[in-house]
Amino acid sequence: MSDAEADGIARRICGVGYRDVPPTLAASEKKVLLARMRSAGISIRQIERSTGIGRAIIANAKL
Repeated sequence: MSDAEADGIARRICGVGYRDVPPTLAASEKKVLLARMRSAGISIRQIERSTGIGRAIIANAKL
């Protein structure tokens, strides 16, 4: 999957401002969004590049 396709899927799942995940977003909510992105087939590295969230946090979000 290309990064452009991954961005489109992430935008549909999380909304327009998915790149600027607010720091005040609860950790549980963030994990749900990350898990939904991973379930949609977006790789950990693509999520990391798109959101700036660390690889370990993304990997720990259960599918």
